[in-house]
Amino acid sequence: MKYIMGLSNNYFEAMKNGRKTVELRLLDEKRKQLKVGNIITFCKEPERIERFDTIVTDLTTYENINEALKNIPISLLAPSTIDATQYLNDFLKFYNKEKLAKYKILAITVDKIKSYEKSCGVVVLKKSEDKIKVLLVYHNIGHWGIPKGHVEKGETEQETAIREVFEETGVKSTIIGDFREVITYSPKKSIAKNVIFFLGTTTASKVIKQEKEVQEVAWIDLEQAKELITYDEEKSIIDNVITYLNQKNIEIN
Repeated sequence: MKYIMGLSNNYFEAMKNGRKTVELRLLDEKRKQLKVGNIITFCKEPERIERFDTIVTDLTTYENINEALKNIPISLLAPSTIDATQYLNDFLKFYNKEKLAKYKILAITVDKIKSYEKSCGVVVLKKSEDKIKVLLVYHNIGHWGIPKGHVEKGETEQETAIREVFEETGVKSTIIGDFREVITYSPKKSIAKNVIFFLGTTTASKVIKQEKEVQEVAWIDLEQAKELITYDEEKSIIDNVITYLNQKNIEIN
């Protein structure tokens, strides 16, 4: 999920240059949805034309702004020209007493994104014993997920998705419908990866795992797949697939 936040000039430049790495906000209903791995686009106020992307690396809650300032060095919150007193004054300009009393403080630690990577995969479904099964892989690095991989030069997203599924599992798939969902996470510092998932089917039953990367390939009941998948972002893809199938009245054979 992506979020947009505005910063005044001094704070914007400090974060852009890497000095400021923590942003304090009220923990209201919207920010309760923030998760590590989410993308935040910071914009320079008031025009909001100049902007850059960051990825959330840590979320810490404090009872109030004073507790936050006691625990977080001002060097991580503000440019060098601003001390803790000035920072507090600037913070209090944006929130009235009622809101400060109602909400806790959320410290959002971010890492500026310097480059993006892109991968694609297919949520491959088939029907077996009157149940819809989904193709999952257990990677050698230790997690269950949907087969996917990097885009190669000259490929479309769908071509990459089909190729990567075949390389990892030996299963040839066909993409169906207009399902296209994207998740974003950070595999390495300062790098964000967009992973695009399509929906597909297959007539194949035999699987051939890619020994270098994949330890196990399995057909799992779609309704139970979330219990096996390691990462929340990919769990959400399964939820979206189930919703899509119901909304579009798509039958899987």
